[in-house]
Amino acid sequence: MKLFLLSLACLLILDAASAQSIRWTWVGGDSIGNNLDVYGNRRVFDSVNKPGSLAPLNTWVDKFGNLYMFGGMTTAIRFGFDTIPVSTNALWKYSPVLNQWSMPTGDNSTYPGVSSGGQATGTIGSPSPANTPGYMSVMGATWTDSIGNRWMFGGKSGYRDFGSNSNLWKYDIYVDQWTCIKIGADDSKPTYTPKGVPAASASPGARTWMLTWKDKLDRLYFFGGYNTIGRYYYGDVWMFDPGINLWTWQSGNQWASNQPDLPVHGASGEFSSAFTPGVASSSYVTETINSDGIVTMEIAREVWQYSVIINQWAWISGDRNLPVITPVTPPAHYGQKGVPSIDNTPGSRSYQAFWTDNKFTWIYGGEITTESSQTAYLSDLWKYNRLTKEWTWVDGDSTLNKSADYGQKGIPGLNNQPGGRNTTAFWTDLQGNHWLFGGLRKKPTGQNSNLAWYRLNDLWKLAVNDVALPVVLNEFSASPENKKVRLNWLTSQEQNIKEFLVQRSTNGINFITIGKVISSASPSHGSYYKFTDEYPGKENFYRLKIIEWDNSFLYSSIKKAGFVTTVFAVEVNPNPVLNLLRLEIHTTE
Repeated sequence: MKLFLLSLACLLILDAASAQSIRWTWVGGDSIGNNLDVYGNRRVFDSVNKPGSLAPLNTWVDKFGNLYMFGGMTTAIRFGFDTIPVSTNALWKYSPVLNQWSMPTGDNSTYPGVSSGGQATGTIGSPSPANTPGYMSVMGATWTDSIGNRWMFGGKSGYRDFGSNSNLWKYDIYVDQWTCIKIGADDSKPTYTPKGVPAASASPGARTWMLTWKDKLDRLYFFGGYNTIGRYYYGDVWMFDPGINLWTWQSGNQWASNQPDLPVHGASGEFSSAFTPGVASSSYVTETINSDGIVTMEIAREVWQYSVIINQWAWISGDRNLPVITPVTPPAHYGQKGVPSIDNTPGSRSYQAFWTDNKFTWIYGGEITTESSQTAYLSDLWKYNRLTKEWTWVDGDSTLNKSADYGQKGIPGLNNQPGGRNTTAFWTDLQGNHWLFGGLRKKPTGQNSNLAWYRLNDLWKLAVNDVALPVVLNEFSASPENKKVRLNWLTSQEQNIKEFLVQRSTNGINFITIGKVISSASPSHGSYYKFTDEYPGKENFYRLKIIEWDNSFLYSSIKKAGFVTTVFAVEVNPNPVLNLLRLEIHTTE
């Protein structure tokens, strides 16, 4: 039998993103709190520029790798000698390459309110150096579009005690200027027009703390939010289309006074216009929108999905019996550091740093209220594997109000740790590193202050990818032999590899697991592995799913191996037949 084989032995360097270790670096800022802004040339990167102690709100990364933060509460001078917390309209920009800050827009927070910083100002539809969204103390909805510009809607203005706004702004990263897109009335309620129909009169109203995402057409979505004057939550979905400059009410119920929007469930994974998660009082987006237009969210400890294609909700999982407005959540269960478990949980906390990468959802710190009704700050780092649905306590302490371990500035260290804090700014840069800035920390014993906490301006880098690759696959082949397929692979530099799952497909797209081989390598050496597919088809595609001990994984390249179908050729001789028929049968065997 003749065989065909498409399999080349090659050197495969696998994705390093799944190999993670923790190494904090104190990059900049101060190790003590309540610092004022320091300015050199504010509008350009300057080694003298330094943000003061700040709990910023709006953070993002542009296409060039610069880190931004806008608004929040900072520290200012009062009466020339004392420091007080004030809202800010400053936009700070950090270059990881230069390790320098600039402040493209905003006012000097040392003397707040002396210029246009209080209320929003600017010409609608036109960028200008004079434009500003105003002081911002509570964030609304934010997005980054496909070219890197930042959009911001709603929020709570710092110059007012309670009220929220309904303004829409865009920050242009190419000219470092704000554009006012739409101005709405403060404290306004939504104006609902027919669902799914863009309208000039449609408006989400004033609100804060929404869940946001965007689709592939750069249309901006948000779900829920909170009205600070009325003290009520929303459960609706809105979309803004920059192409037509209009809002659309997409999904959910119209807000009605004193009528709580309760969840309506269906079967797991079933989409319907009748289903709704209710209001978003405790929620976050766990995965960005996928290629099917579906975004996944955790809402009051339930997992929901929303489809932007059909504008419908589907309940996925969670406890339907938990109350929506004030969900009862357990305290943290840490388990063993570095070991994932379905029993692990970060517990109930607020104002934690939260971000996602291609595999994990991460949280750092936050605050809790103790049994004695005291506020305490956390310093633990967690990651959630969205595939296995397991939490891992990665780093930090389970104790409360932990002090920071700064180490030496600019030098990564295994013992470095930012300590207990909340309302911390966070980013993920273009290389996959995570960054934290500022926040609030519990006041050290003996510090002269009438506040129980103080503000920080330290900048930290968390490098999770600058470690050795988990494995080097020097050879991987698939060879048909006697109606079976032999798979062989050779590894080196294995790090924390648990096992290899052998997967087969008939089309190169949909794979099933047909076997498992346990890793036999030492931590610093590789090994030779083999597996036999006893029941292959005529055409087969193979790959390895390589599982690490923390249940993260990566794939090898795909190999193809199959068998040529036997071809028969029949020759009749002589033709036409007279007295004797002779048949000759030729095969490819």
